[in-house]
Amino acid sequence: MISIGTSSFPWATMTVNFIGSFVLALLVEAFAYFAPVSQEIRLLLVVGVLGSFTTFSTFSLDSISLIERGDIKQAALYIGGSVILCLTAFWLGLKLCRLLFKQML
Repeated sequence: MISIGTSSFPWATMTVNFIGSFVLALLVEAFAYFAPVSQEIRLLLVVGVLGSFTTFSTFSLDSISLIERGDIKQAALYIGGSVILCLTAFWLGLKLCRLLFKQML
C-alpha cells in the first residue's frame, strides 16, 4: 500500500491546489489585460512556479492511497471536492481580477 503522511484526508494537497488554481486565474487574467508579458515569462510563472507549487501527481498519489486503504467515500470526496473546489477557485480568481481591472481601467 502506498502511504505518506499521517492524516487520513489529504487536506494539505487540496488546499495547495485550491490556492494554485486561484492564483493561476489571477495570472491568466492579468496577462490578458497586460498583454506585453512574453511567452517565456508566462511559462515561467504558470508552469514553473505554479506547476511546482501545485501537484497533480500528489493528488493522484493521495487518491490512490485512499482507495487502496478502502476509504472509498473519502477518495470520492477528495477527488470530487478537489475538482469542484479548484474550478471554483479559478472562477473566483477570474471574477476578482476582472472586477479589479474594470475599476482600474
